[in-house]
Amino acid sequence: MDMHNQSFAGSRAPDGVRARPDSGTAKRSAPALVLALCFITYSLVYIGRLNFSIAAPLFEQSGMLGKDQIGMLGSTFFLVYALGRVINGSIGDRFAPKPFLVTGLALSALCNFCFALLPDAALMYVIWGLNGYFQSMLWGAA
Repeated sequence: MDMHNQSFAGSRAPDGVRARPDSGTAKRSAPALVLALCFITYSLVYIGRLNFSIAAPLFEQSGMLGKDQIGMLGSTFFLVYALGRVINGSIGDRFAPKPFLVTGLALSALCNFCFALLPDAALMYVIWGLNGYFQSMLWGAA
């Protein structure tokens, strides 16, 4: 029996046709899918982090927020984000990473949505700080 006509599953290939093993496309596409998901997730998080920087001049022009309030909002985000990285790094080690990451991403998206609807500066500090905390959940478990 010719070894070239024998497939890996044990069935015989037609005469004159060389059987090929499974090409492994599923194995090769998994890393590409993970890369694409990581890229999309990071892009969305980056947009959710920097959208305030884009809107800040409009807040100032409209008189809704002063320069000092805008600076404090940015500082609030990054202070809470830094503290959250320490806290969530430890928490993320104890939980499954996928649900932890999805929860952080969903709650960050909710904060961004709510932030757009807030007319009160005091609530903006709370929501933007929560956004920083939820974004800190995204990379501690990765």
